[in-house]
Amino acid sequence: MKRYKTSTKETKEVVVEYNGFVIYRVTIQGREWDYFHRCYTDKITHTDVYYTFAKGVGKPLYDCYRCTVDSLCEAIDEFINGTTCFLTKAERRKYIAKPNEECEWGFSKKDCQKFLEEHKKGNIKTQYIIEERLEDANFHTFCGLLCAKDYNGAEEYLRNW
Repeated sequence: MKRYKTSTKETKEVVVEYNGFVIYRVTIQGREWDYFHRCYTDKITHTDVYYTFAKGVGKPLYDCYRCTVDSLCEAIDEFINGTTCFLTKAERRKYIAKPNEECEWGFSKKDCQKFLEEHKKGNIKTQYIIEERLEDANFHTFCGLLCAKDYNGAEEYLRNW
């Protein structure tokens, strides 16, 4: 019996190129835990398959996961048209995780007012980053108002803070 330290095995394979992006099929296989030997075995308990994309082979993957290639192609089209935004893990770390760690996931009323103003005048990527930072810090209500572009509601929310 082989013994493993991780509970999953992940494999990636290139499926097709689409509009300048490479689509990957990602397969994750879950391994069974052996209570007696206190390790994971080579027995597969479940398999999950999803599709994601990158700018090229070997390039960082975007945080977009879909069940079918067709739905991923639609997401890529939206990404190209600028109607949606996706980040790589490095971008997510740089723009969301690290700044939130530095402020210890806490925002003042002044910070939220600044987010509101930046969201109003920002492009799709700026708006996405602001929304993700707020979600990561558990500011769900305020984030929901910004996502819906309910700026009057967001201003009312801040007045009643």
